[in-house]
Amino acid sequence: MGEGGLHRRQRISGVRADLRRQLLLADLALRHSRARQDRLQRVRQGRVPGCARETCNAGGGTGDRHRSLQKLRSGHSAREALTNTQEQQVLRSSQEEVGEKRSPLPCLGTFDSSARSPESAGESRSQVRQAAFRAAGALVMRVLERLLARKVHALSGDLAVFASPLAVVPPREETSGMYLGVDDLERPVFLNPSSLPNMHGVILGTTGSGKSTLARHLILEARDLGVSSWVIDPHGERSYARLYRWVLLLGADKVDLLSAPGWERSELAGELARYLERIYGIIGARFVLRELLLECLKTRSLSPLKSLSEVPEVKRVYDDLAQLHEIGAPSIEELAASSVCFTFPQASSREFRSLAALVLLMLLQGYRRELGESHRFEHMVVLEEAHYLAPYILNLYREARKYGYTVVAVTQLPRELDPRIYQLAGFVIVLSGPESYVDDISYLFSLTRDERDHVLYKPRGAALLVRQGDPRPRKLFLKPRPEAFPEGEVVYEGYAEQS
Repeated sequence: MGEGGLHRRQRISGVRADLRRQLLLADLALRHSRARQDRLQRVRQGRVPGCARETCNAGGGTGDRHRSLQKLRSGHSAREALTNTQEQQVLRSSQEEVGEKRSPLPCLGTFDSSARSPESAGESRSQVRQAAFRAAGALVMRVLERLLARKVHALSGDLAVFASPLAVVPPREETSGMYLGVDDLERPVFLNPSSLPNMHGVILGTTGSGKSTLARHLILEARDLGVSSWVIDPHGERSYARLYRWVLLLGADKVDLLSAPGWERSELAGELARYLERIYGIIGARFVLRELLLECLKTRSLSPLKSLSEVPEVKRVYDDLAQLHEIGAPSIEELAASSVCFTFPQASSREFRSLAALVLLMLLQGYRRELGESHRFEHMVVLEEAHYLAPYILNLYREARKYGYTVVAVTQLPRELDPRIYQLAGFVIVLSGPESYVDDISYLFSLTRDERDHVLYKPRGAALLVRQGDPRPRKLFLKPRPEAFPEGEVVYEGYAEQS
């Protein structure tokens, strides 16, 4: 037998001895506990023995057992905790099972000369393997017994303890609805209105990322489902206008703003005054505006506002409303029954655009409220530059889900929207962008590194889909319809690029 075989035998014997030490200490602890319980029981029964003479079959007497356990509790290792008698028993047992004969000094171990023959070497190797397997099996069984003996605590009716491994599997994918594109596994991705709590949505992306292209694609998909739509586009893009037969250039084209079905006059006047105070920055003028607007609604005329037009703040509100309103112009009943593109002159102010969008949405809200509750997907509004109306959108998302219409907010400033809007939205689509933008998105949706890289480094068309009820963002590659692209863009298999 060479030195390699000798060292291998010594290592196996040492491992076997360590296992036996651990098992012996566990057995000693169990015996010690049982002895204490028996002694306490005898004390209670009035039979107190003079001394405990029980001996432990494996590991010496009661005194040795007690000293070993005390050392183990004080932080000694298993080798240090065992007494000389116990240690000799462990070594003797491990040496006998391995087939090894060693001198009292482990470092000077010798073997019988008969072990050098090939037959004896083969038998020794077989014995070593069997001993190792027995030791490992005993240890595994003890570990399993301890694990199975553990008590699992749970609340009454709590099924978490019985959770299936399939709980980590993604939910079933939709196969119908509004087509978006494919995921990272080339599976088609749909937005199904019937499976979402609501169809309110948010589209996030920087300039040039394809927000408007995606919004136009959703309009075309909704049209195939028989859903009418509005677009409120402050930029006046022709790409939206060419999808609609009815296009209103607000400021040149008028709307009857004072016909407001579904609203109490005082309620509408109060809501308008509250938001006008924010839009125009008129601090402390809410109650004055409320009374003036209430008179306008009662008389169906803007004359009450005109009478105070010498006040600069009131004059700005009056001038903007006068550009929008006209008796006999299309009413909200006509507009809500059709698909309309609302756009603005290039020179119009931000306040004018915000006012027009606010009034149109409030008129639509009252009209749909008057029609009664409907959980069907019947009308969709795409609102560009939605961050200007963030406070109103929050209130709208809370209510509009039960009246059959939805608002898709499009913005390039994710932090400008109230975080509760993302919680109420049925879906959020995040487009790609630079690092500062992706940092904001990561903060809002707690993205993983892989999800973050998907919208940071992937080409145009890469996006994340977050659906209400599924907190895990879905990586996807958008596939908009060719009609959704602006003029001057060349459509290729992935997405679009400027020609």
